[in-house]
Amino acid sequence: MRKIIFVLFTVILLSCEKNPELTECQEENIGYLTITNNSNHSFDVFIDNIHYRQIPGKSVIRNIPFEAGDSYQIFVKQIAGYILYPTQKTFQVTINMCDEKQITFTD
Repeated sequence: MRKIIFVLFTVILLSCEKNPELTECQEENIGYLTITNNSNHSFDVFIDNIHYRQIPGKSVIRNIPFEAGDSYQIFVKQIAGYILYPTQKTFQVTINMCDEKQITFTD
């Protein structure tokens, strides 16, 4: 009886394997966004009004994963190197499954 239960349990576990034909982005239903700061100055990055992180001047944040099928607001605000007012930019991005989108900005 124990052998039968063990065999059934093993068959159930093996049948739960992920589909090897799907890529990671298909399995997870995600797309990716790369943000490039071409300015010499640092910026704060906000995603849907939530602070994500700072991005130094002349740098890139690569392959940020996003849930596919949704639209996101990306807001960047200069935090150094301005005289009167910081440069601010807003981007609206829709991410589809396995997308690899890019945002590039400067001050």
